Amino acid sequence: MASSTAKKTVSSYHIGSTLSILYIAIRISTANLAPITDCDEVFNYWEPLHFILYGSGMQTWEYAPQYALRTY
Repeated sequence: MASSTAKKTVSSYHIGSTLSILYIAIRISTANLAPITDCDEVFNYWEPLHFILYGSGMQTWEYAPQYALRTY
């Protein structure tokens, strides 16, 4: 009787693990296929980050020190 319970636990663990891996693979593949639909995502996130890290690039007005909307 105990071996029957152990087999059910292992098989349900295996199914859950397989479903989790499949879910993660689908999410990663759809994220890689989705284009950036809003250009503000680029100019309001990546450009200020490049400006902070490397000291060159565009700085948006939200991050400009004269407006002080963001503090970092």
